Amino acid sequence: MIIAIPYADDGTIFQHTGKTEIFKFYVVEEDNTIKDSYLLPTNGRQHGLIGDVLKEENTDVLLCCHMGGGLFNVLTAKGISVYSAPEGDCDETVNLFLMNKLTKTTEAGECGCHHEEGHEEHSCGCHHE
Repeated sequence: MIIAIPYADDGTIFQHTGKTEIFKFYVVEEDNTIKDSYLLPTNGRQHGLIGDVLKEENTDVLLCCHMGGGLFNVLTAKGISVYSAPEGDCDETVNLFLMNKLTKTTEAGECGCHHEEGHEEHSCGCHHE
């Protein structure tokens, strides 16, 4: 299984998936152990083109905090499952996923999507200032 996370320079989840400049990919064995991880730049491809970057890497799962409905629809059409993740460290987030502690996003508009300003706490665990 290949898991992708939008990556910020400090090792945390980048907060705007559609504008991600780098993804961190994790290669996971059948026994849920991480075999490898690597960083890959998007080379300027943003929003709808993010789906192409992820599909080229044979991504099965995307873990993220913020995503608009358009990108969600592109990814699911490409067979990529989207899971809501709390803000924080990428490696810790993958471990949460491997322990079945993250929620699969099943439709645009659920958490794991773009949040309205003024909301502070969401059911996915994301916290916004």
